[in-house]
Amino acid sequence: MKKLLIVQLDDSYFLFETFQVLEKNISHFKDFDLTFLVDEKSYKTVFSENFPLIRGICFQVEDVLKQSYDLSINLSLEEKGWDIQGQVKADRKIGSQRINGALSVGDLWSTYFLTIKNKTPFVTFHLQQIYRCILGIHHSTPRTRSSNSINRIAYDFSNPSFFSLEEQEKFVTGLSDLFPEVHVCEISEIDIIDNVTQTLYLGPPSLNSLRLCEAGASGYYLTSHFQGFNLIPASTGTFVISCEGSEFSALKLLRLIGDLKRSGHSSELSYSVYEVEDEDFNGPFLRCHGKSDLNYPFYQAHVILWNFLLNISDVELTILNCSPDQLRALESNFHVVSKFLRLHHYAIKSVDQIHLMSKKDALNPGEFHLHLKTLSEVDQIAESLSASHSFLRPFFNFYKILKSQGNISTLAEEAQSSFLIYSEEHKAFEALKELFFVTLKKNEVTI
Repeated sequence: MKKLLIVQLDDSYFLFETFQVLEKNISHFKDFDLTFLVDEKSYKTVFSENFPLIRGICFQVEDVLKQSYDLSINLSLEEKGWDIQGQVKADRKIGSQRINGALSVGDLWSTYFLTIKNKTPFVTFHLQQIYRCILGIHHSTPRTRSSNSINRIAYDFSNPSFFSLEEQEKFVTGLSDLFPEVHVCEISEIDIIDNVTQTLYLGPPSLNSLRLCEAGASGYYLTSHFQGFNLIPASTGTFVISCEGSEFSALKLLRLIGDLKRSGHSSELSYSVYEVEDEDFNGPFLRCHGKSDLNYPFYQAHVILWNFLLNISDVELTILNCSPDQLRALESNFHVVSKFLRLHHYAIKSVDQIHLMSKKDALNPGEFHLHLKTLSEVDQIAESLSASHSFLRPFFNFYKILKSQGNISTLAEEAQSSFLIYSEEHKAFEALKELFFVTLKKNEVTI
């Protein structure tokens, strides 16, 4: 039996989602002797009596480093996980590792995962989908909520800034009037060991709400802005309601929730509503109902482009009828990408020349360093744009990580690798520009 090590040293939220993936796909690991290295504090936060123990749980790094493995997979965003992965003795390694101070990332999904660490504007893919792809589990049947009527509503507001105490009180009272046959209570009163399939959660994203919904409850998640799959269950039928930076009104929210429970749709357009649906591109998607947040058109563009870059698969999504604010944001980012691509042409030319020079017997030092200077300047511009333009940041970070991989021994190999990465980066931003252009054109904006 082959020995497998999985390293997950992040906090409880990330560990919770890793547990879900392992439990839902346990047959995938039946032929492995599994060691699962986790942070003890995070584990004790996640673990409860209803959670079946996953075999091979380990808290001691020293014990792991004494062993040898056939395969080691690091799922950690925490940098201590990178260091451990670099020290582990394994025939094959997947995920981020740090060796002699240098970060090495050997697969595209782990590279994408690292972009989350640097202030991404929203989480495009659900954590469970990311972990599955890193682990090599390329298909998993989504969990679908039953259509059973609800007999209990659990809420947990914890005084969010987007829902005043006064409106919260009106809302809770209104829930009892709206659903007179339903028991309304705080989430702390729910024991998820019991059958919760007829329970509806209402409130902001939280680890406790994830526990409840993974145990079988349905969920209507309230948030101040669209944040993608940040703390949202992967289950189809989950709704996300965003007040777009304002505050929730109890009356408007009650009207919307009443509509959603009756038909799954609402004529109330005071708030943006998104539903988790399963798509053909092997993962959940947040589909918009009616109006949407400022960043939703960018989310759609990211879904399409990332699926192509990571899965080499095409995704077709309906083009939105955008608001004036959304169109202004799209147009602004379109022009930024256009200008960056014009500058990036110089990088492509320089890396092409370096590639040609690497094949010659004699190297012109002055010309070589001139081309290196051009690449450095373009990369510095990319770094600056990444800091100032959040919707472009994940792609800038993705290619920055790819460029930083330093495991090549000759100039010819380095030149070949750089040429491929810069060329791919150029094509990716051309595709992003085209996605922005198509949306703007559909909305009758002339560029």
